[in-house]
Amino acid sequence: MVAMAVFEKQVKDLEAEVAEVTGVINAANGRLVELMGTALDDDLWEVWGIHSPGHFLGWQAGMSTTRGAAIVKIARRRDELPTAVAALVAGELSVDAVIEIAKSAPAKYEESITGFAKVATISQLRRCLNTYDYDDPDVDDDKAKPREDERSVSMGSDAKSWWFKGRLPLDEGAVVEQAIKTARDDSYRQARALLPDGADAPTVTWADGLLSVAEASLRAGEAAFPGSDRYLVHSTSTSPPLQMTPPACCRCTSARPSPPRSERCSPVTAASVRPTRSTADPCRSAGRPE
Repeated sequence: MVAMAVFEKQVKDLEAEVAEVTGVINAANGRLVELMGTALDDDLWEVWGIHSPGHFLGWQAGMSTTRGAAIVKIARRRDELPTAVAALVAGELSVDAVIEIAKSAPAKYEESITGFAKVATISQLRRCLNTYDYDDPDVDDDKAKPREDERSVSMGSDAKSWWFKGRLPLDEGAVVEQAIKTARDDSYRQARALLPDGADAPTVTWADGLLSVAEASLRAGEAAFPGSDRYLVHSTSTSPPLQMTPPACCRCTSARPSPPRSERCSPVTAASVRPTRSTADPCRSAGRPE
């Protein structure tokens, strides 16, 4: 009983100190919103090398441009959201909560939403705000973007690997997801069929499914238009480009439970890819906006 009482007191003391520190942080963020409001009103953020208010705040406050742009949105809407901003300045509401309110709350409901935000988690607040119809005029917080940006794909490579990211409307995304899922399931069945009875199930990932879709597309193109350079895969090594040809056989005949990707059926012969590293000094522009 004594040990439990001591523990409960320690928890209460911790909660009280966390609340005190959090209130100070909230109030400091509120002051930051007020400062950015002044910067927006007088165009004080328009200094050399700065592209947006969010960029300015990220540079000055040591935060990401995305985070800076979210705080700038609060500053832009501070006249529409007086109750929420006042709660932030008073330390009663976190900046994360006010960011969500600034993104989605209609001005006429901001007082009641602010009251709810004071007793809700961020997840609960987001679910609540999803029920409101608010047309955000600043999609990027700094400049409006056309809705076509919801349909985009980008890709590239860095010192570690190749990367890609994308966003599609729900119906088009469903097509891509189903294609990858089907390819993944097919790869799993093929790998499982090559294993002896009692062997552990192979591991086939979404990445395997995506690569299978890409390989199938290139094989189909090569079959339709043989000899076309469009179906060559270029690596960053000094080796010549690799010709996409249908696999003559499948080499995944071992009894290992999860054969590596390079040992499964693949139209591409393995090639070493050595990323190029820059010799420039990474710190030469430290302290300057980029």
